[in-house]
Amino acid sequence: MVSLSPAADPWEQLTELQANAQDDEAFRPLYAAALRDFHRAGWTYRQLGKANGVSHEYVRLAILGVPEEVTTSGIVVPPRPKSLSAIPLRDLDLAIAADLRSRLSRAVEADPEQRTASGIKTAVADYFAALHNAEAAGWDAYSLAHALGSHPKAIFKFVNQHQRSGEGQAPPYPDAPHRNEPTLHRATRPALPPVKVPDDDVEKLHLLEQTAGTEAATSQDANAYQALLGVWYLLGASREELERATGQQWETIRKRLVRAGYMSGKPRSSTRTKPNA
Repeated sequence: MVSLSPAADPWEQLTELQANAQDDEAFRPLYAAALRDFHRAGWTYRQLGKANGVSHEYVRLAILGVPEEVTTSGIVVPPRPKSLSAIPLRDLDLAIAADLRSRLSRAVEADPEQRTASGIKTAVADYFAALHNAEAAGWDAYSLAHALGSHPKAIFKFVNQHQRSGEGQAPPYPDAPHRNEPTLHRATRPALPPVKVPDDDVEKLHLLEQTAGTEAATSQDANAYQALLGVWYLLGASREELERATGQQWETIRKRLVRAGYMSGKPRSSTRTKPNA
C-alpha cells in the first residue's frame, strides 16, 4: 500500500509522487490521480507539465489513464487563482485621500496672484505634485480618480504636467500595498463614468454669468464663478462637459481658466521647423 508524504505543500507532494512513480509502478496510479486532482482544481495541462518537467500531452494521457478505483490522490489541492477580467479599484488610503481632497480645496481657494513660472496657481501646482507622488507610491490613476470623484484622464494629464514642469511641492506618500500581479494577467482597466457637472452647479454658473454683466456684479461673484469652473476642471470634466455646463465655447473657457490660474498660459514649445524667410 502506498501513502503520501507528510509534506504540507501540495506541490512538494506532487513532486515526491512523481519521483516515486518513476521508481515504483505502484505509485503511478496515485501520481496520475494527483495530476487529475490538480487539473480539476483549475490547473491546465501545460501548467502541470511545466511544473513536472513533462509535456502537456503526457499529463493529459496520464489523467485519462487513472484507474476507476482510484478516486482521489489524497492531496489537498489549492484552487488555481483565476485571472481577473477587470482590474479592481483599490480603496485609497484614507489619510492620502483626505490630504488630496484638502489640497484640491486649497487649489480652488488659493490667491490667484501666487503663481508658478508656467502661470498656474502655486496651490494648483502643489495639488498636481501630490497626485504625482500618490501615483509614484503605487496608487493607480483609476483608484485615485474613483476616490476623488475625478476621471483617470485628468489624473494622467495633471501628473504629466507636473513631470514636465517640475513645479509644486508635496510630501511623499506611503507605498501602496502590493497587488497580486498574476491574477491581473490580461485584465482590462475598470471603466469609470465621465465627470458630469451636476444641475445645481450648472444653474449657479449660469446665474453668476448673468450677474457678471450687470451693475450688481461684484468681485466676489467673479471669484465664485472662477472657483466653480476651476474645481470641475480639476476634477476632470471634459471640454464638452464644461461647454455644456457654462454655455460657452472652449476657447472662452480656456482663457478664463488661464486667468484664474488653473491652466498654464504658456503654449507648449513647437518642434515644427520654421520655413526659411
